[in-house]
Amino acid sequence: MNRLGIFVFYDKDGIVDRYVSYLLRTIREHLTDLTVVCNGTLTAEGRSILWEFADELYIRENKGFDAMALKMALTEYIGWEKAVCYDEIIFFNDTFYGPIYPWQEVFSEMDRREADFWGLTGEAESSDYFSCYERKIPAYIQSYFYAFRRRLVSHPWFQEYWNAFDSTEWIFSDITNKHERIFTHLLKAQGFTADTYVKAELFESAQPEQNFVQYYYIACQLIKKYRCPVIKRKNFIMKHLTENPGEQGNDTMKALEYIKNHTDYDVNLIWENILRLYDMQDIRKTLNLNYIVSGEAARKDAEETVLIFWLSCQNCLPQCLEYIRRLKTENIIYIYSQSRKIIQSVQAHLKGENVICEQVKEREVYCFVYLRCLELAEKYRYIIFLHDVDYYAPGYFCLQQYSLLDHLWDNLLQNQNYLSGVEGLFHEQERLGMLTVPQPIFGTYFSSVVEERNPFFVFCCRAEGLKKVSEQGKDLTEKLKLQNEKNLFFLESDAMEILALEFQKAGYYTAAVMNVDYAVTAYTYMQALLKRILQQAKRKNTFSDFDSYLDGEMIAYARRFSEVMVYGAGENGYRAAHLLKKHRLNFTGFIVSDGQSNGKEKYGYPVYPLSELEELEREGVVVSVANPKAQREIEKSLAKRNCTDVFFV
Repeated sequence: MNRLGIFVFYDKDGIVDRYVSYLLRTIREHLTDLTVVCNGTLTAEGRSILWEFADELYIRENKGFDAMALKMALTEYIGWEKAVCYDEIIFFNDTFYGPIYPWQEVFSEMDRREADFWGLTGEAESSDYFSCYERKIPAYIQSYFYAFRRRLVSHPWFQEYWNAFDSTEWIFSDITNKHERIFTHLLKAQGFTADTYVKAELFESAQPEQNFVQYYYIACQLIKKYRCPVIKRKNFIMKHLTENPGEQGNDTMKALEYIKNHTDYDVNLIWENILRLYDMQDIRKTLNLNYIVSGEAARKDAEETVLIFWLSCQNCLPQCLEYIRRLKTENIIYIYSQSRKIIQSVQAHLKGENVICEQVKEREVYCFVYLRCLELAEKYRYIIFLHDVDYYAPGYFCLQQYSLLDHLWDNLLQNQNYLSGVEGLFHEQERLGMLTVPQPIFGTYFSSVVEERNPFFVFCCRAEGLKKVSEQGKDLTEKLKLQNEKNLFFLESDAMEILALEFQKAGYYTAAVMNVDYAVTAYTYMQALLKRILQQAKRKNTFSDFDSYLDGEMIAYARRFSEVMVYGAGENGYRAAHLLKKHRLNFTGFIVSDGQSNGKEKYGYPVYPLSELEELEREGVVVSVANPKAQREIEKSLAKRNCTDVFFV
């Protein structure tokens, strides 16, 4: 078949990752010609990679998203006179990984089907969540992969649609609502036929409100049962346990494991891209990067790890020595302390040539630990670092700190078999760079859970990863010095987050590890905490799932104010505004960050750039922006306008 491919590419840094090269290399043999349109910029290397596969390459300003790039390709770069000469035009973009299965399967199957227009996946008729299910969305083909056949491309209606199309000033939700969700319906209304390669009818319902985006929530089933050849990129960064009341939150994790174990697709192509682009916290939540290790069965080659301990508290020394004694004598152990008395005590209790003790006076503890770990990375495959916790002062015993010491040591170094299990994780997960302990939820640490950070500088890391960090992160020691200047000394610092970010830059992820006993206890504890929290919440409003819980909390907040504004004018903002109006609250308009507004009105309500607003101390503000980093910036900006009582959806 005489087939033209139009590929749209965008990367904020202009980098073309290997997954794109693989995608283009595998599909190129099924295309007569390939036109590549880049929205934004390209590095010189990226340009060279794309030219390896493209017959034509166009670079345009990043306006109007992929739909505008497709319009430009059809109407200007290629032109209708040439476009109508092809039997089929394939439009696809870089928002998915694949092919997981050969493209030959897709094209052979679809060549047998009669359709004017087809795609890989579609969505059945559904109810719009953002209008509180009051609007119906007709069934449509998802726009990341379109195939247009000659009868459609040569038709005046199709050409007029694209000639008039202009999404230059649209925001992303406009692309979805004004184009993607209605395009299939418009084509069918003109008498054209549509089809999809994947037909997962088992998961469709006659009730629109029960239907959902299949590639997003059941990707593993689509790949496993229906041989869907792709998985969407956004599945790896936008999935949250609380996002859909009908999903467990483990689909993307299962899909990745299935691809790794049952297909020929190299999952390193996925890891390289998501680790370069996305926030580690989002990746950790999406892929559930938490490991539970049993301390029962040891691997035979379990002596690849060097252990480093920083001991500074005489009172908790017996507890730490108890953990160290559980290890084999073959393990090399380094013990450092600023206290001569502690070193002497250790030498008296731990005798052996594999225990190396040293008194140090280095004040810059983080830098000292990092540099010493770097030295040992030349000799060992894995490195564990642990420190003690001071829980006793004359006349005062701190139970929380006592529990914290067990939390740190028991989850990284329970016993020798547990250490073997930790090493086994690194053997199994080649992209795993560093393990740290789960975020504690007991005592005052309960309130810090919202911060989504682990402040404790204890870890087990891959030595190879640490060496890569050293090669690329010349300023890491300076960052760690800044931590020392805060005089935090291991507890409540950002040093762990700094190191985790450097590992991510080197191509490795960081995960939490816990022993079986801790996992059992933590689950019981969290269930009890959640029960108490929900009991209190139900005194204020009724709810059945997380969405209705948040809705009730938002309405309860909004009722305290005579006027309420919504920060964010996207679909989440629309839904928040819709609910406020539904409950007869005085919604007065949207707030957007400077430069984000494309007009003075949205959904029939005014839009105000933040800089145009004075003090907001009398108005309630509902922030509908979901990104945690953006939320923090918005919170700071609102505080400058005396608006500190804010509700985050």
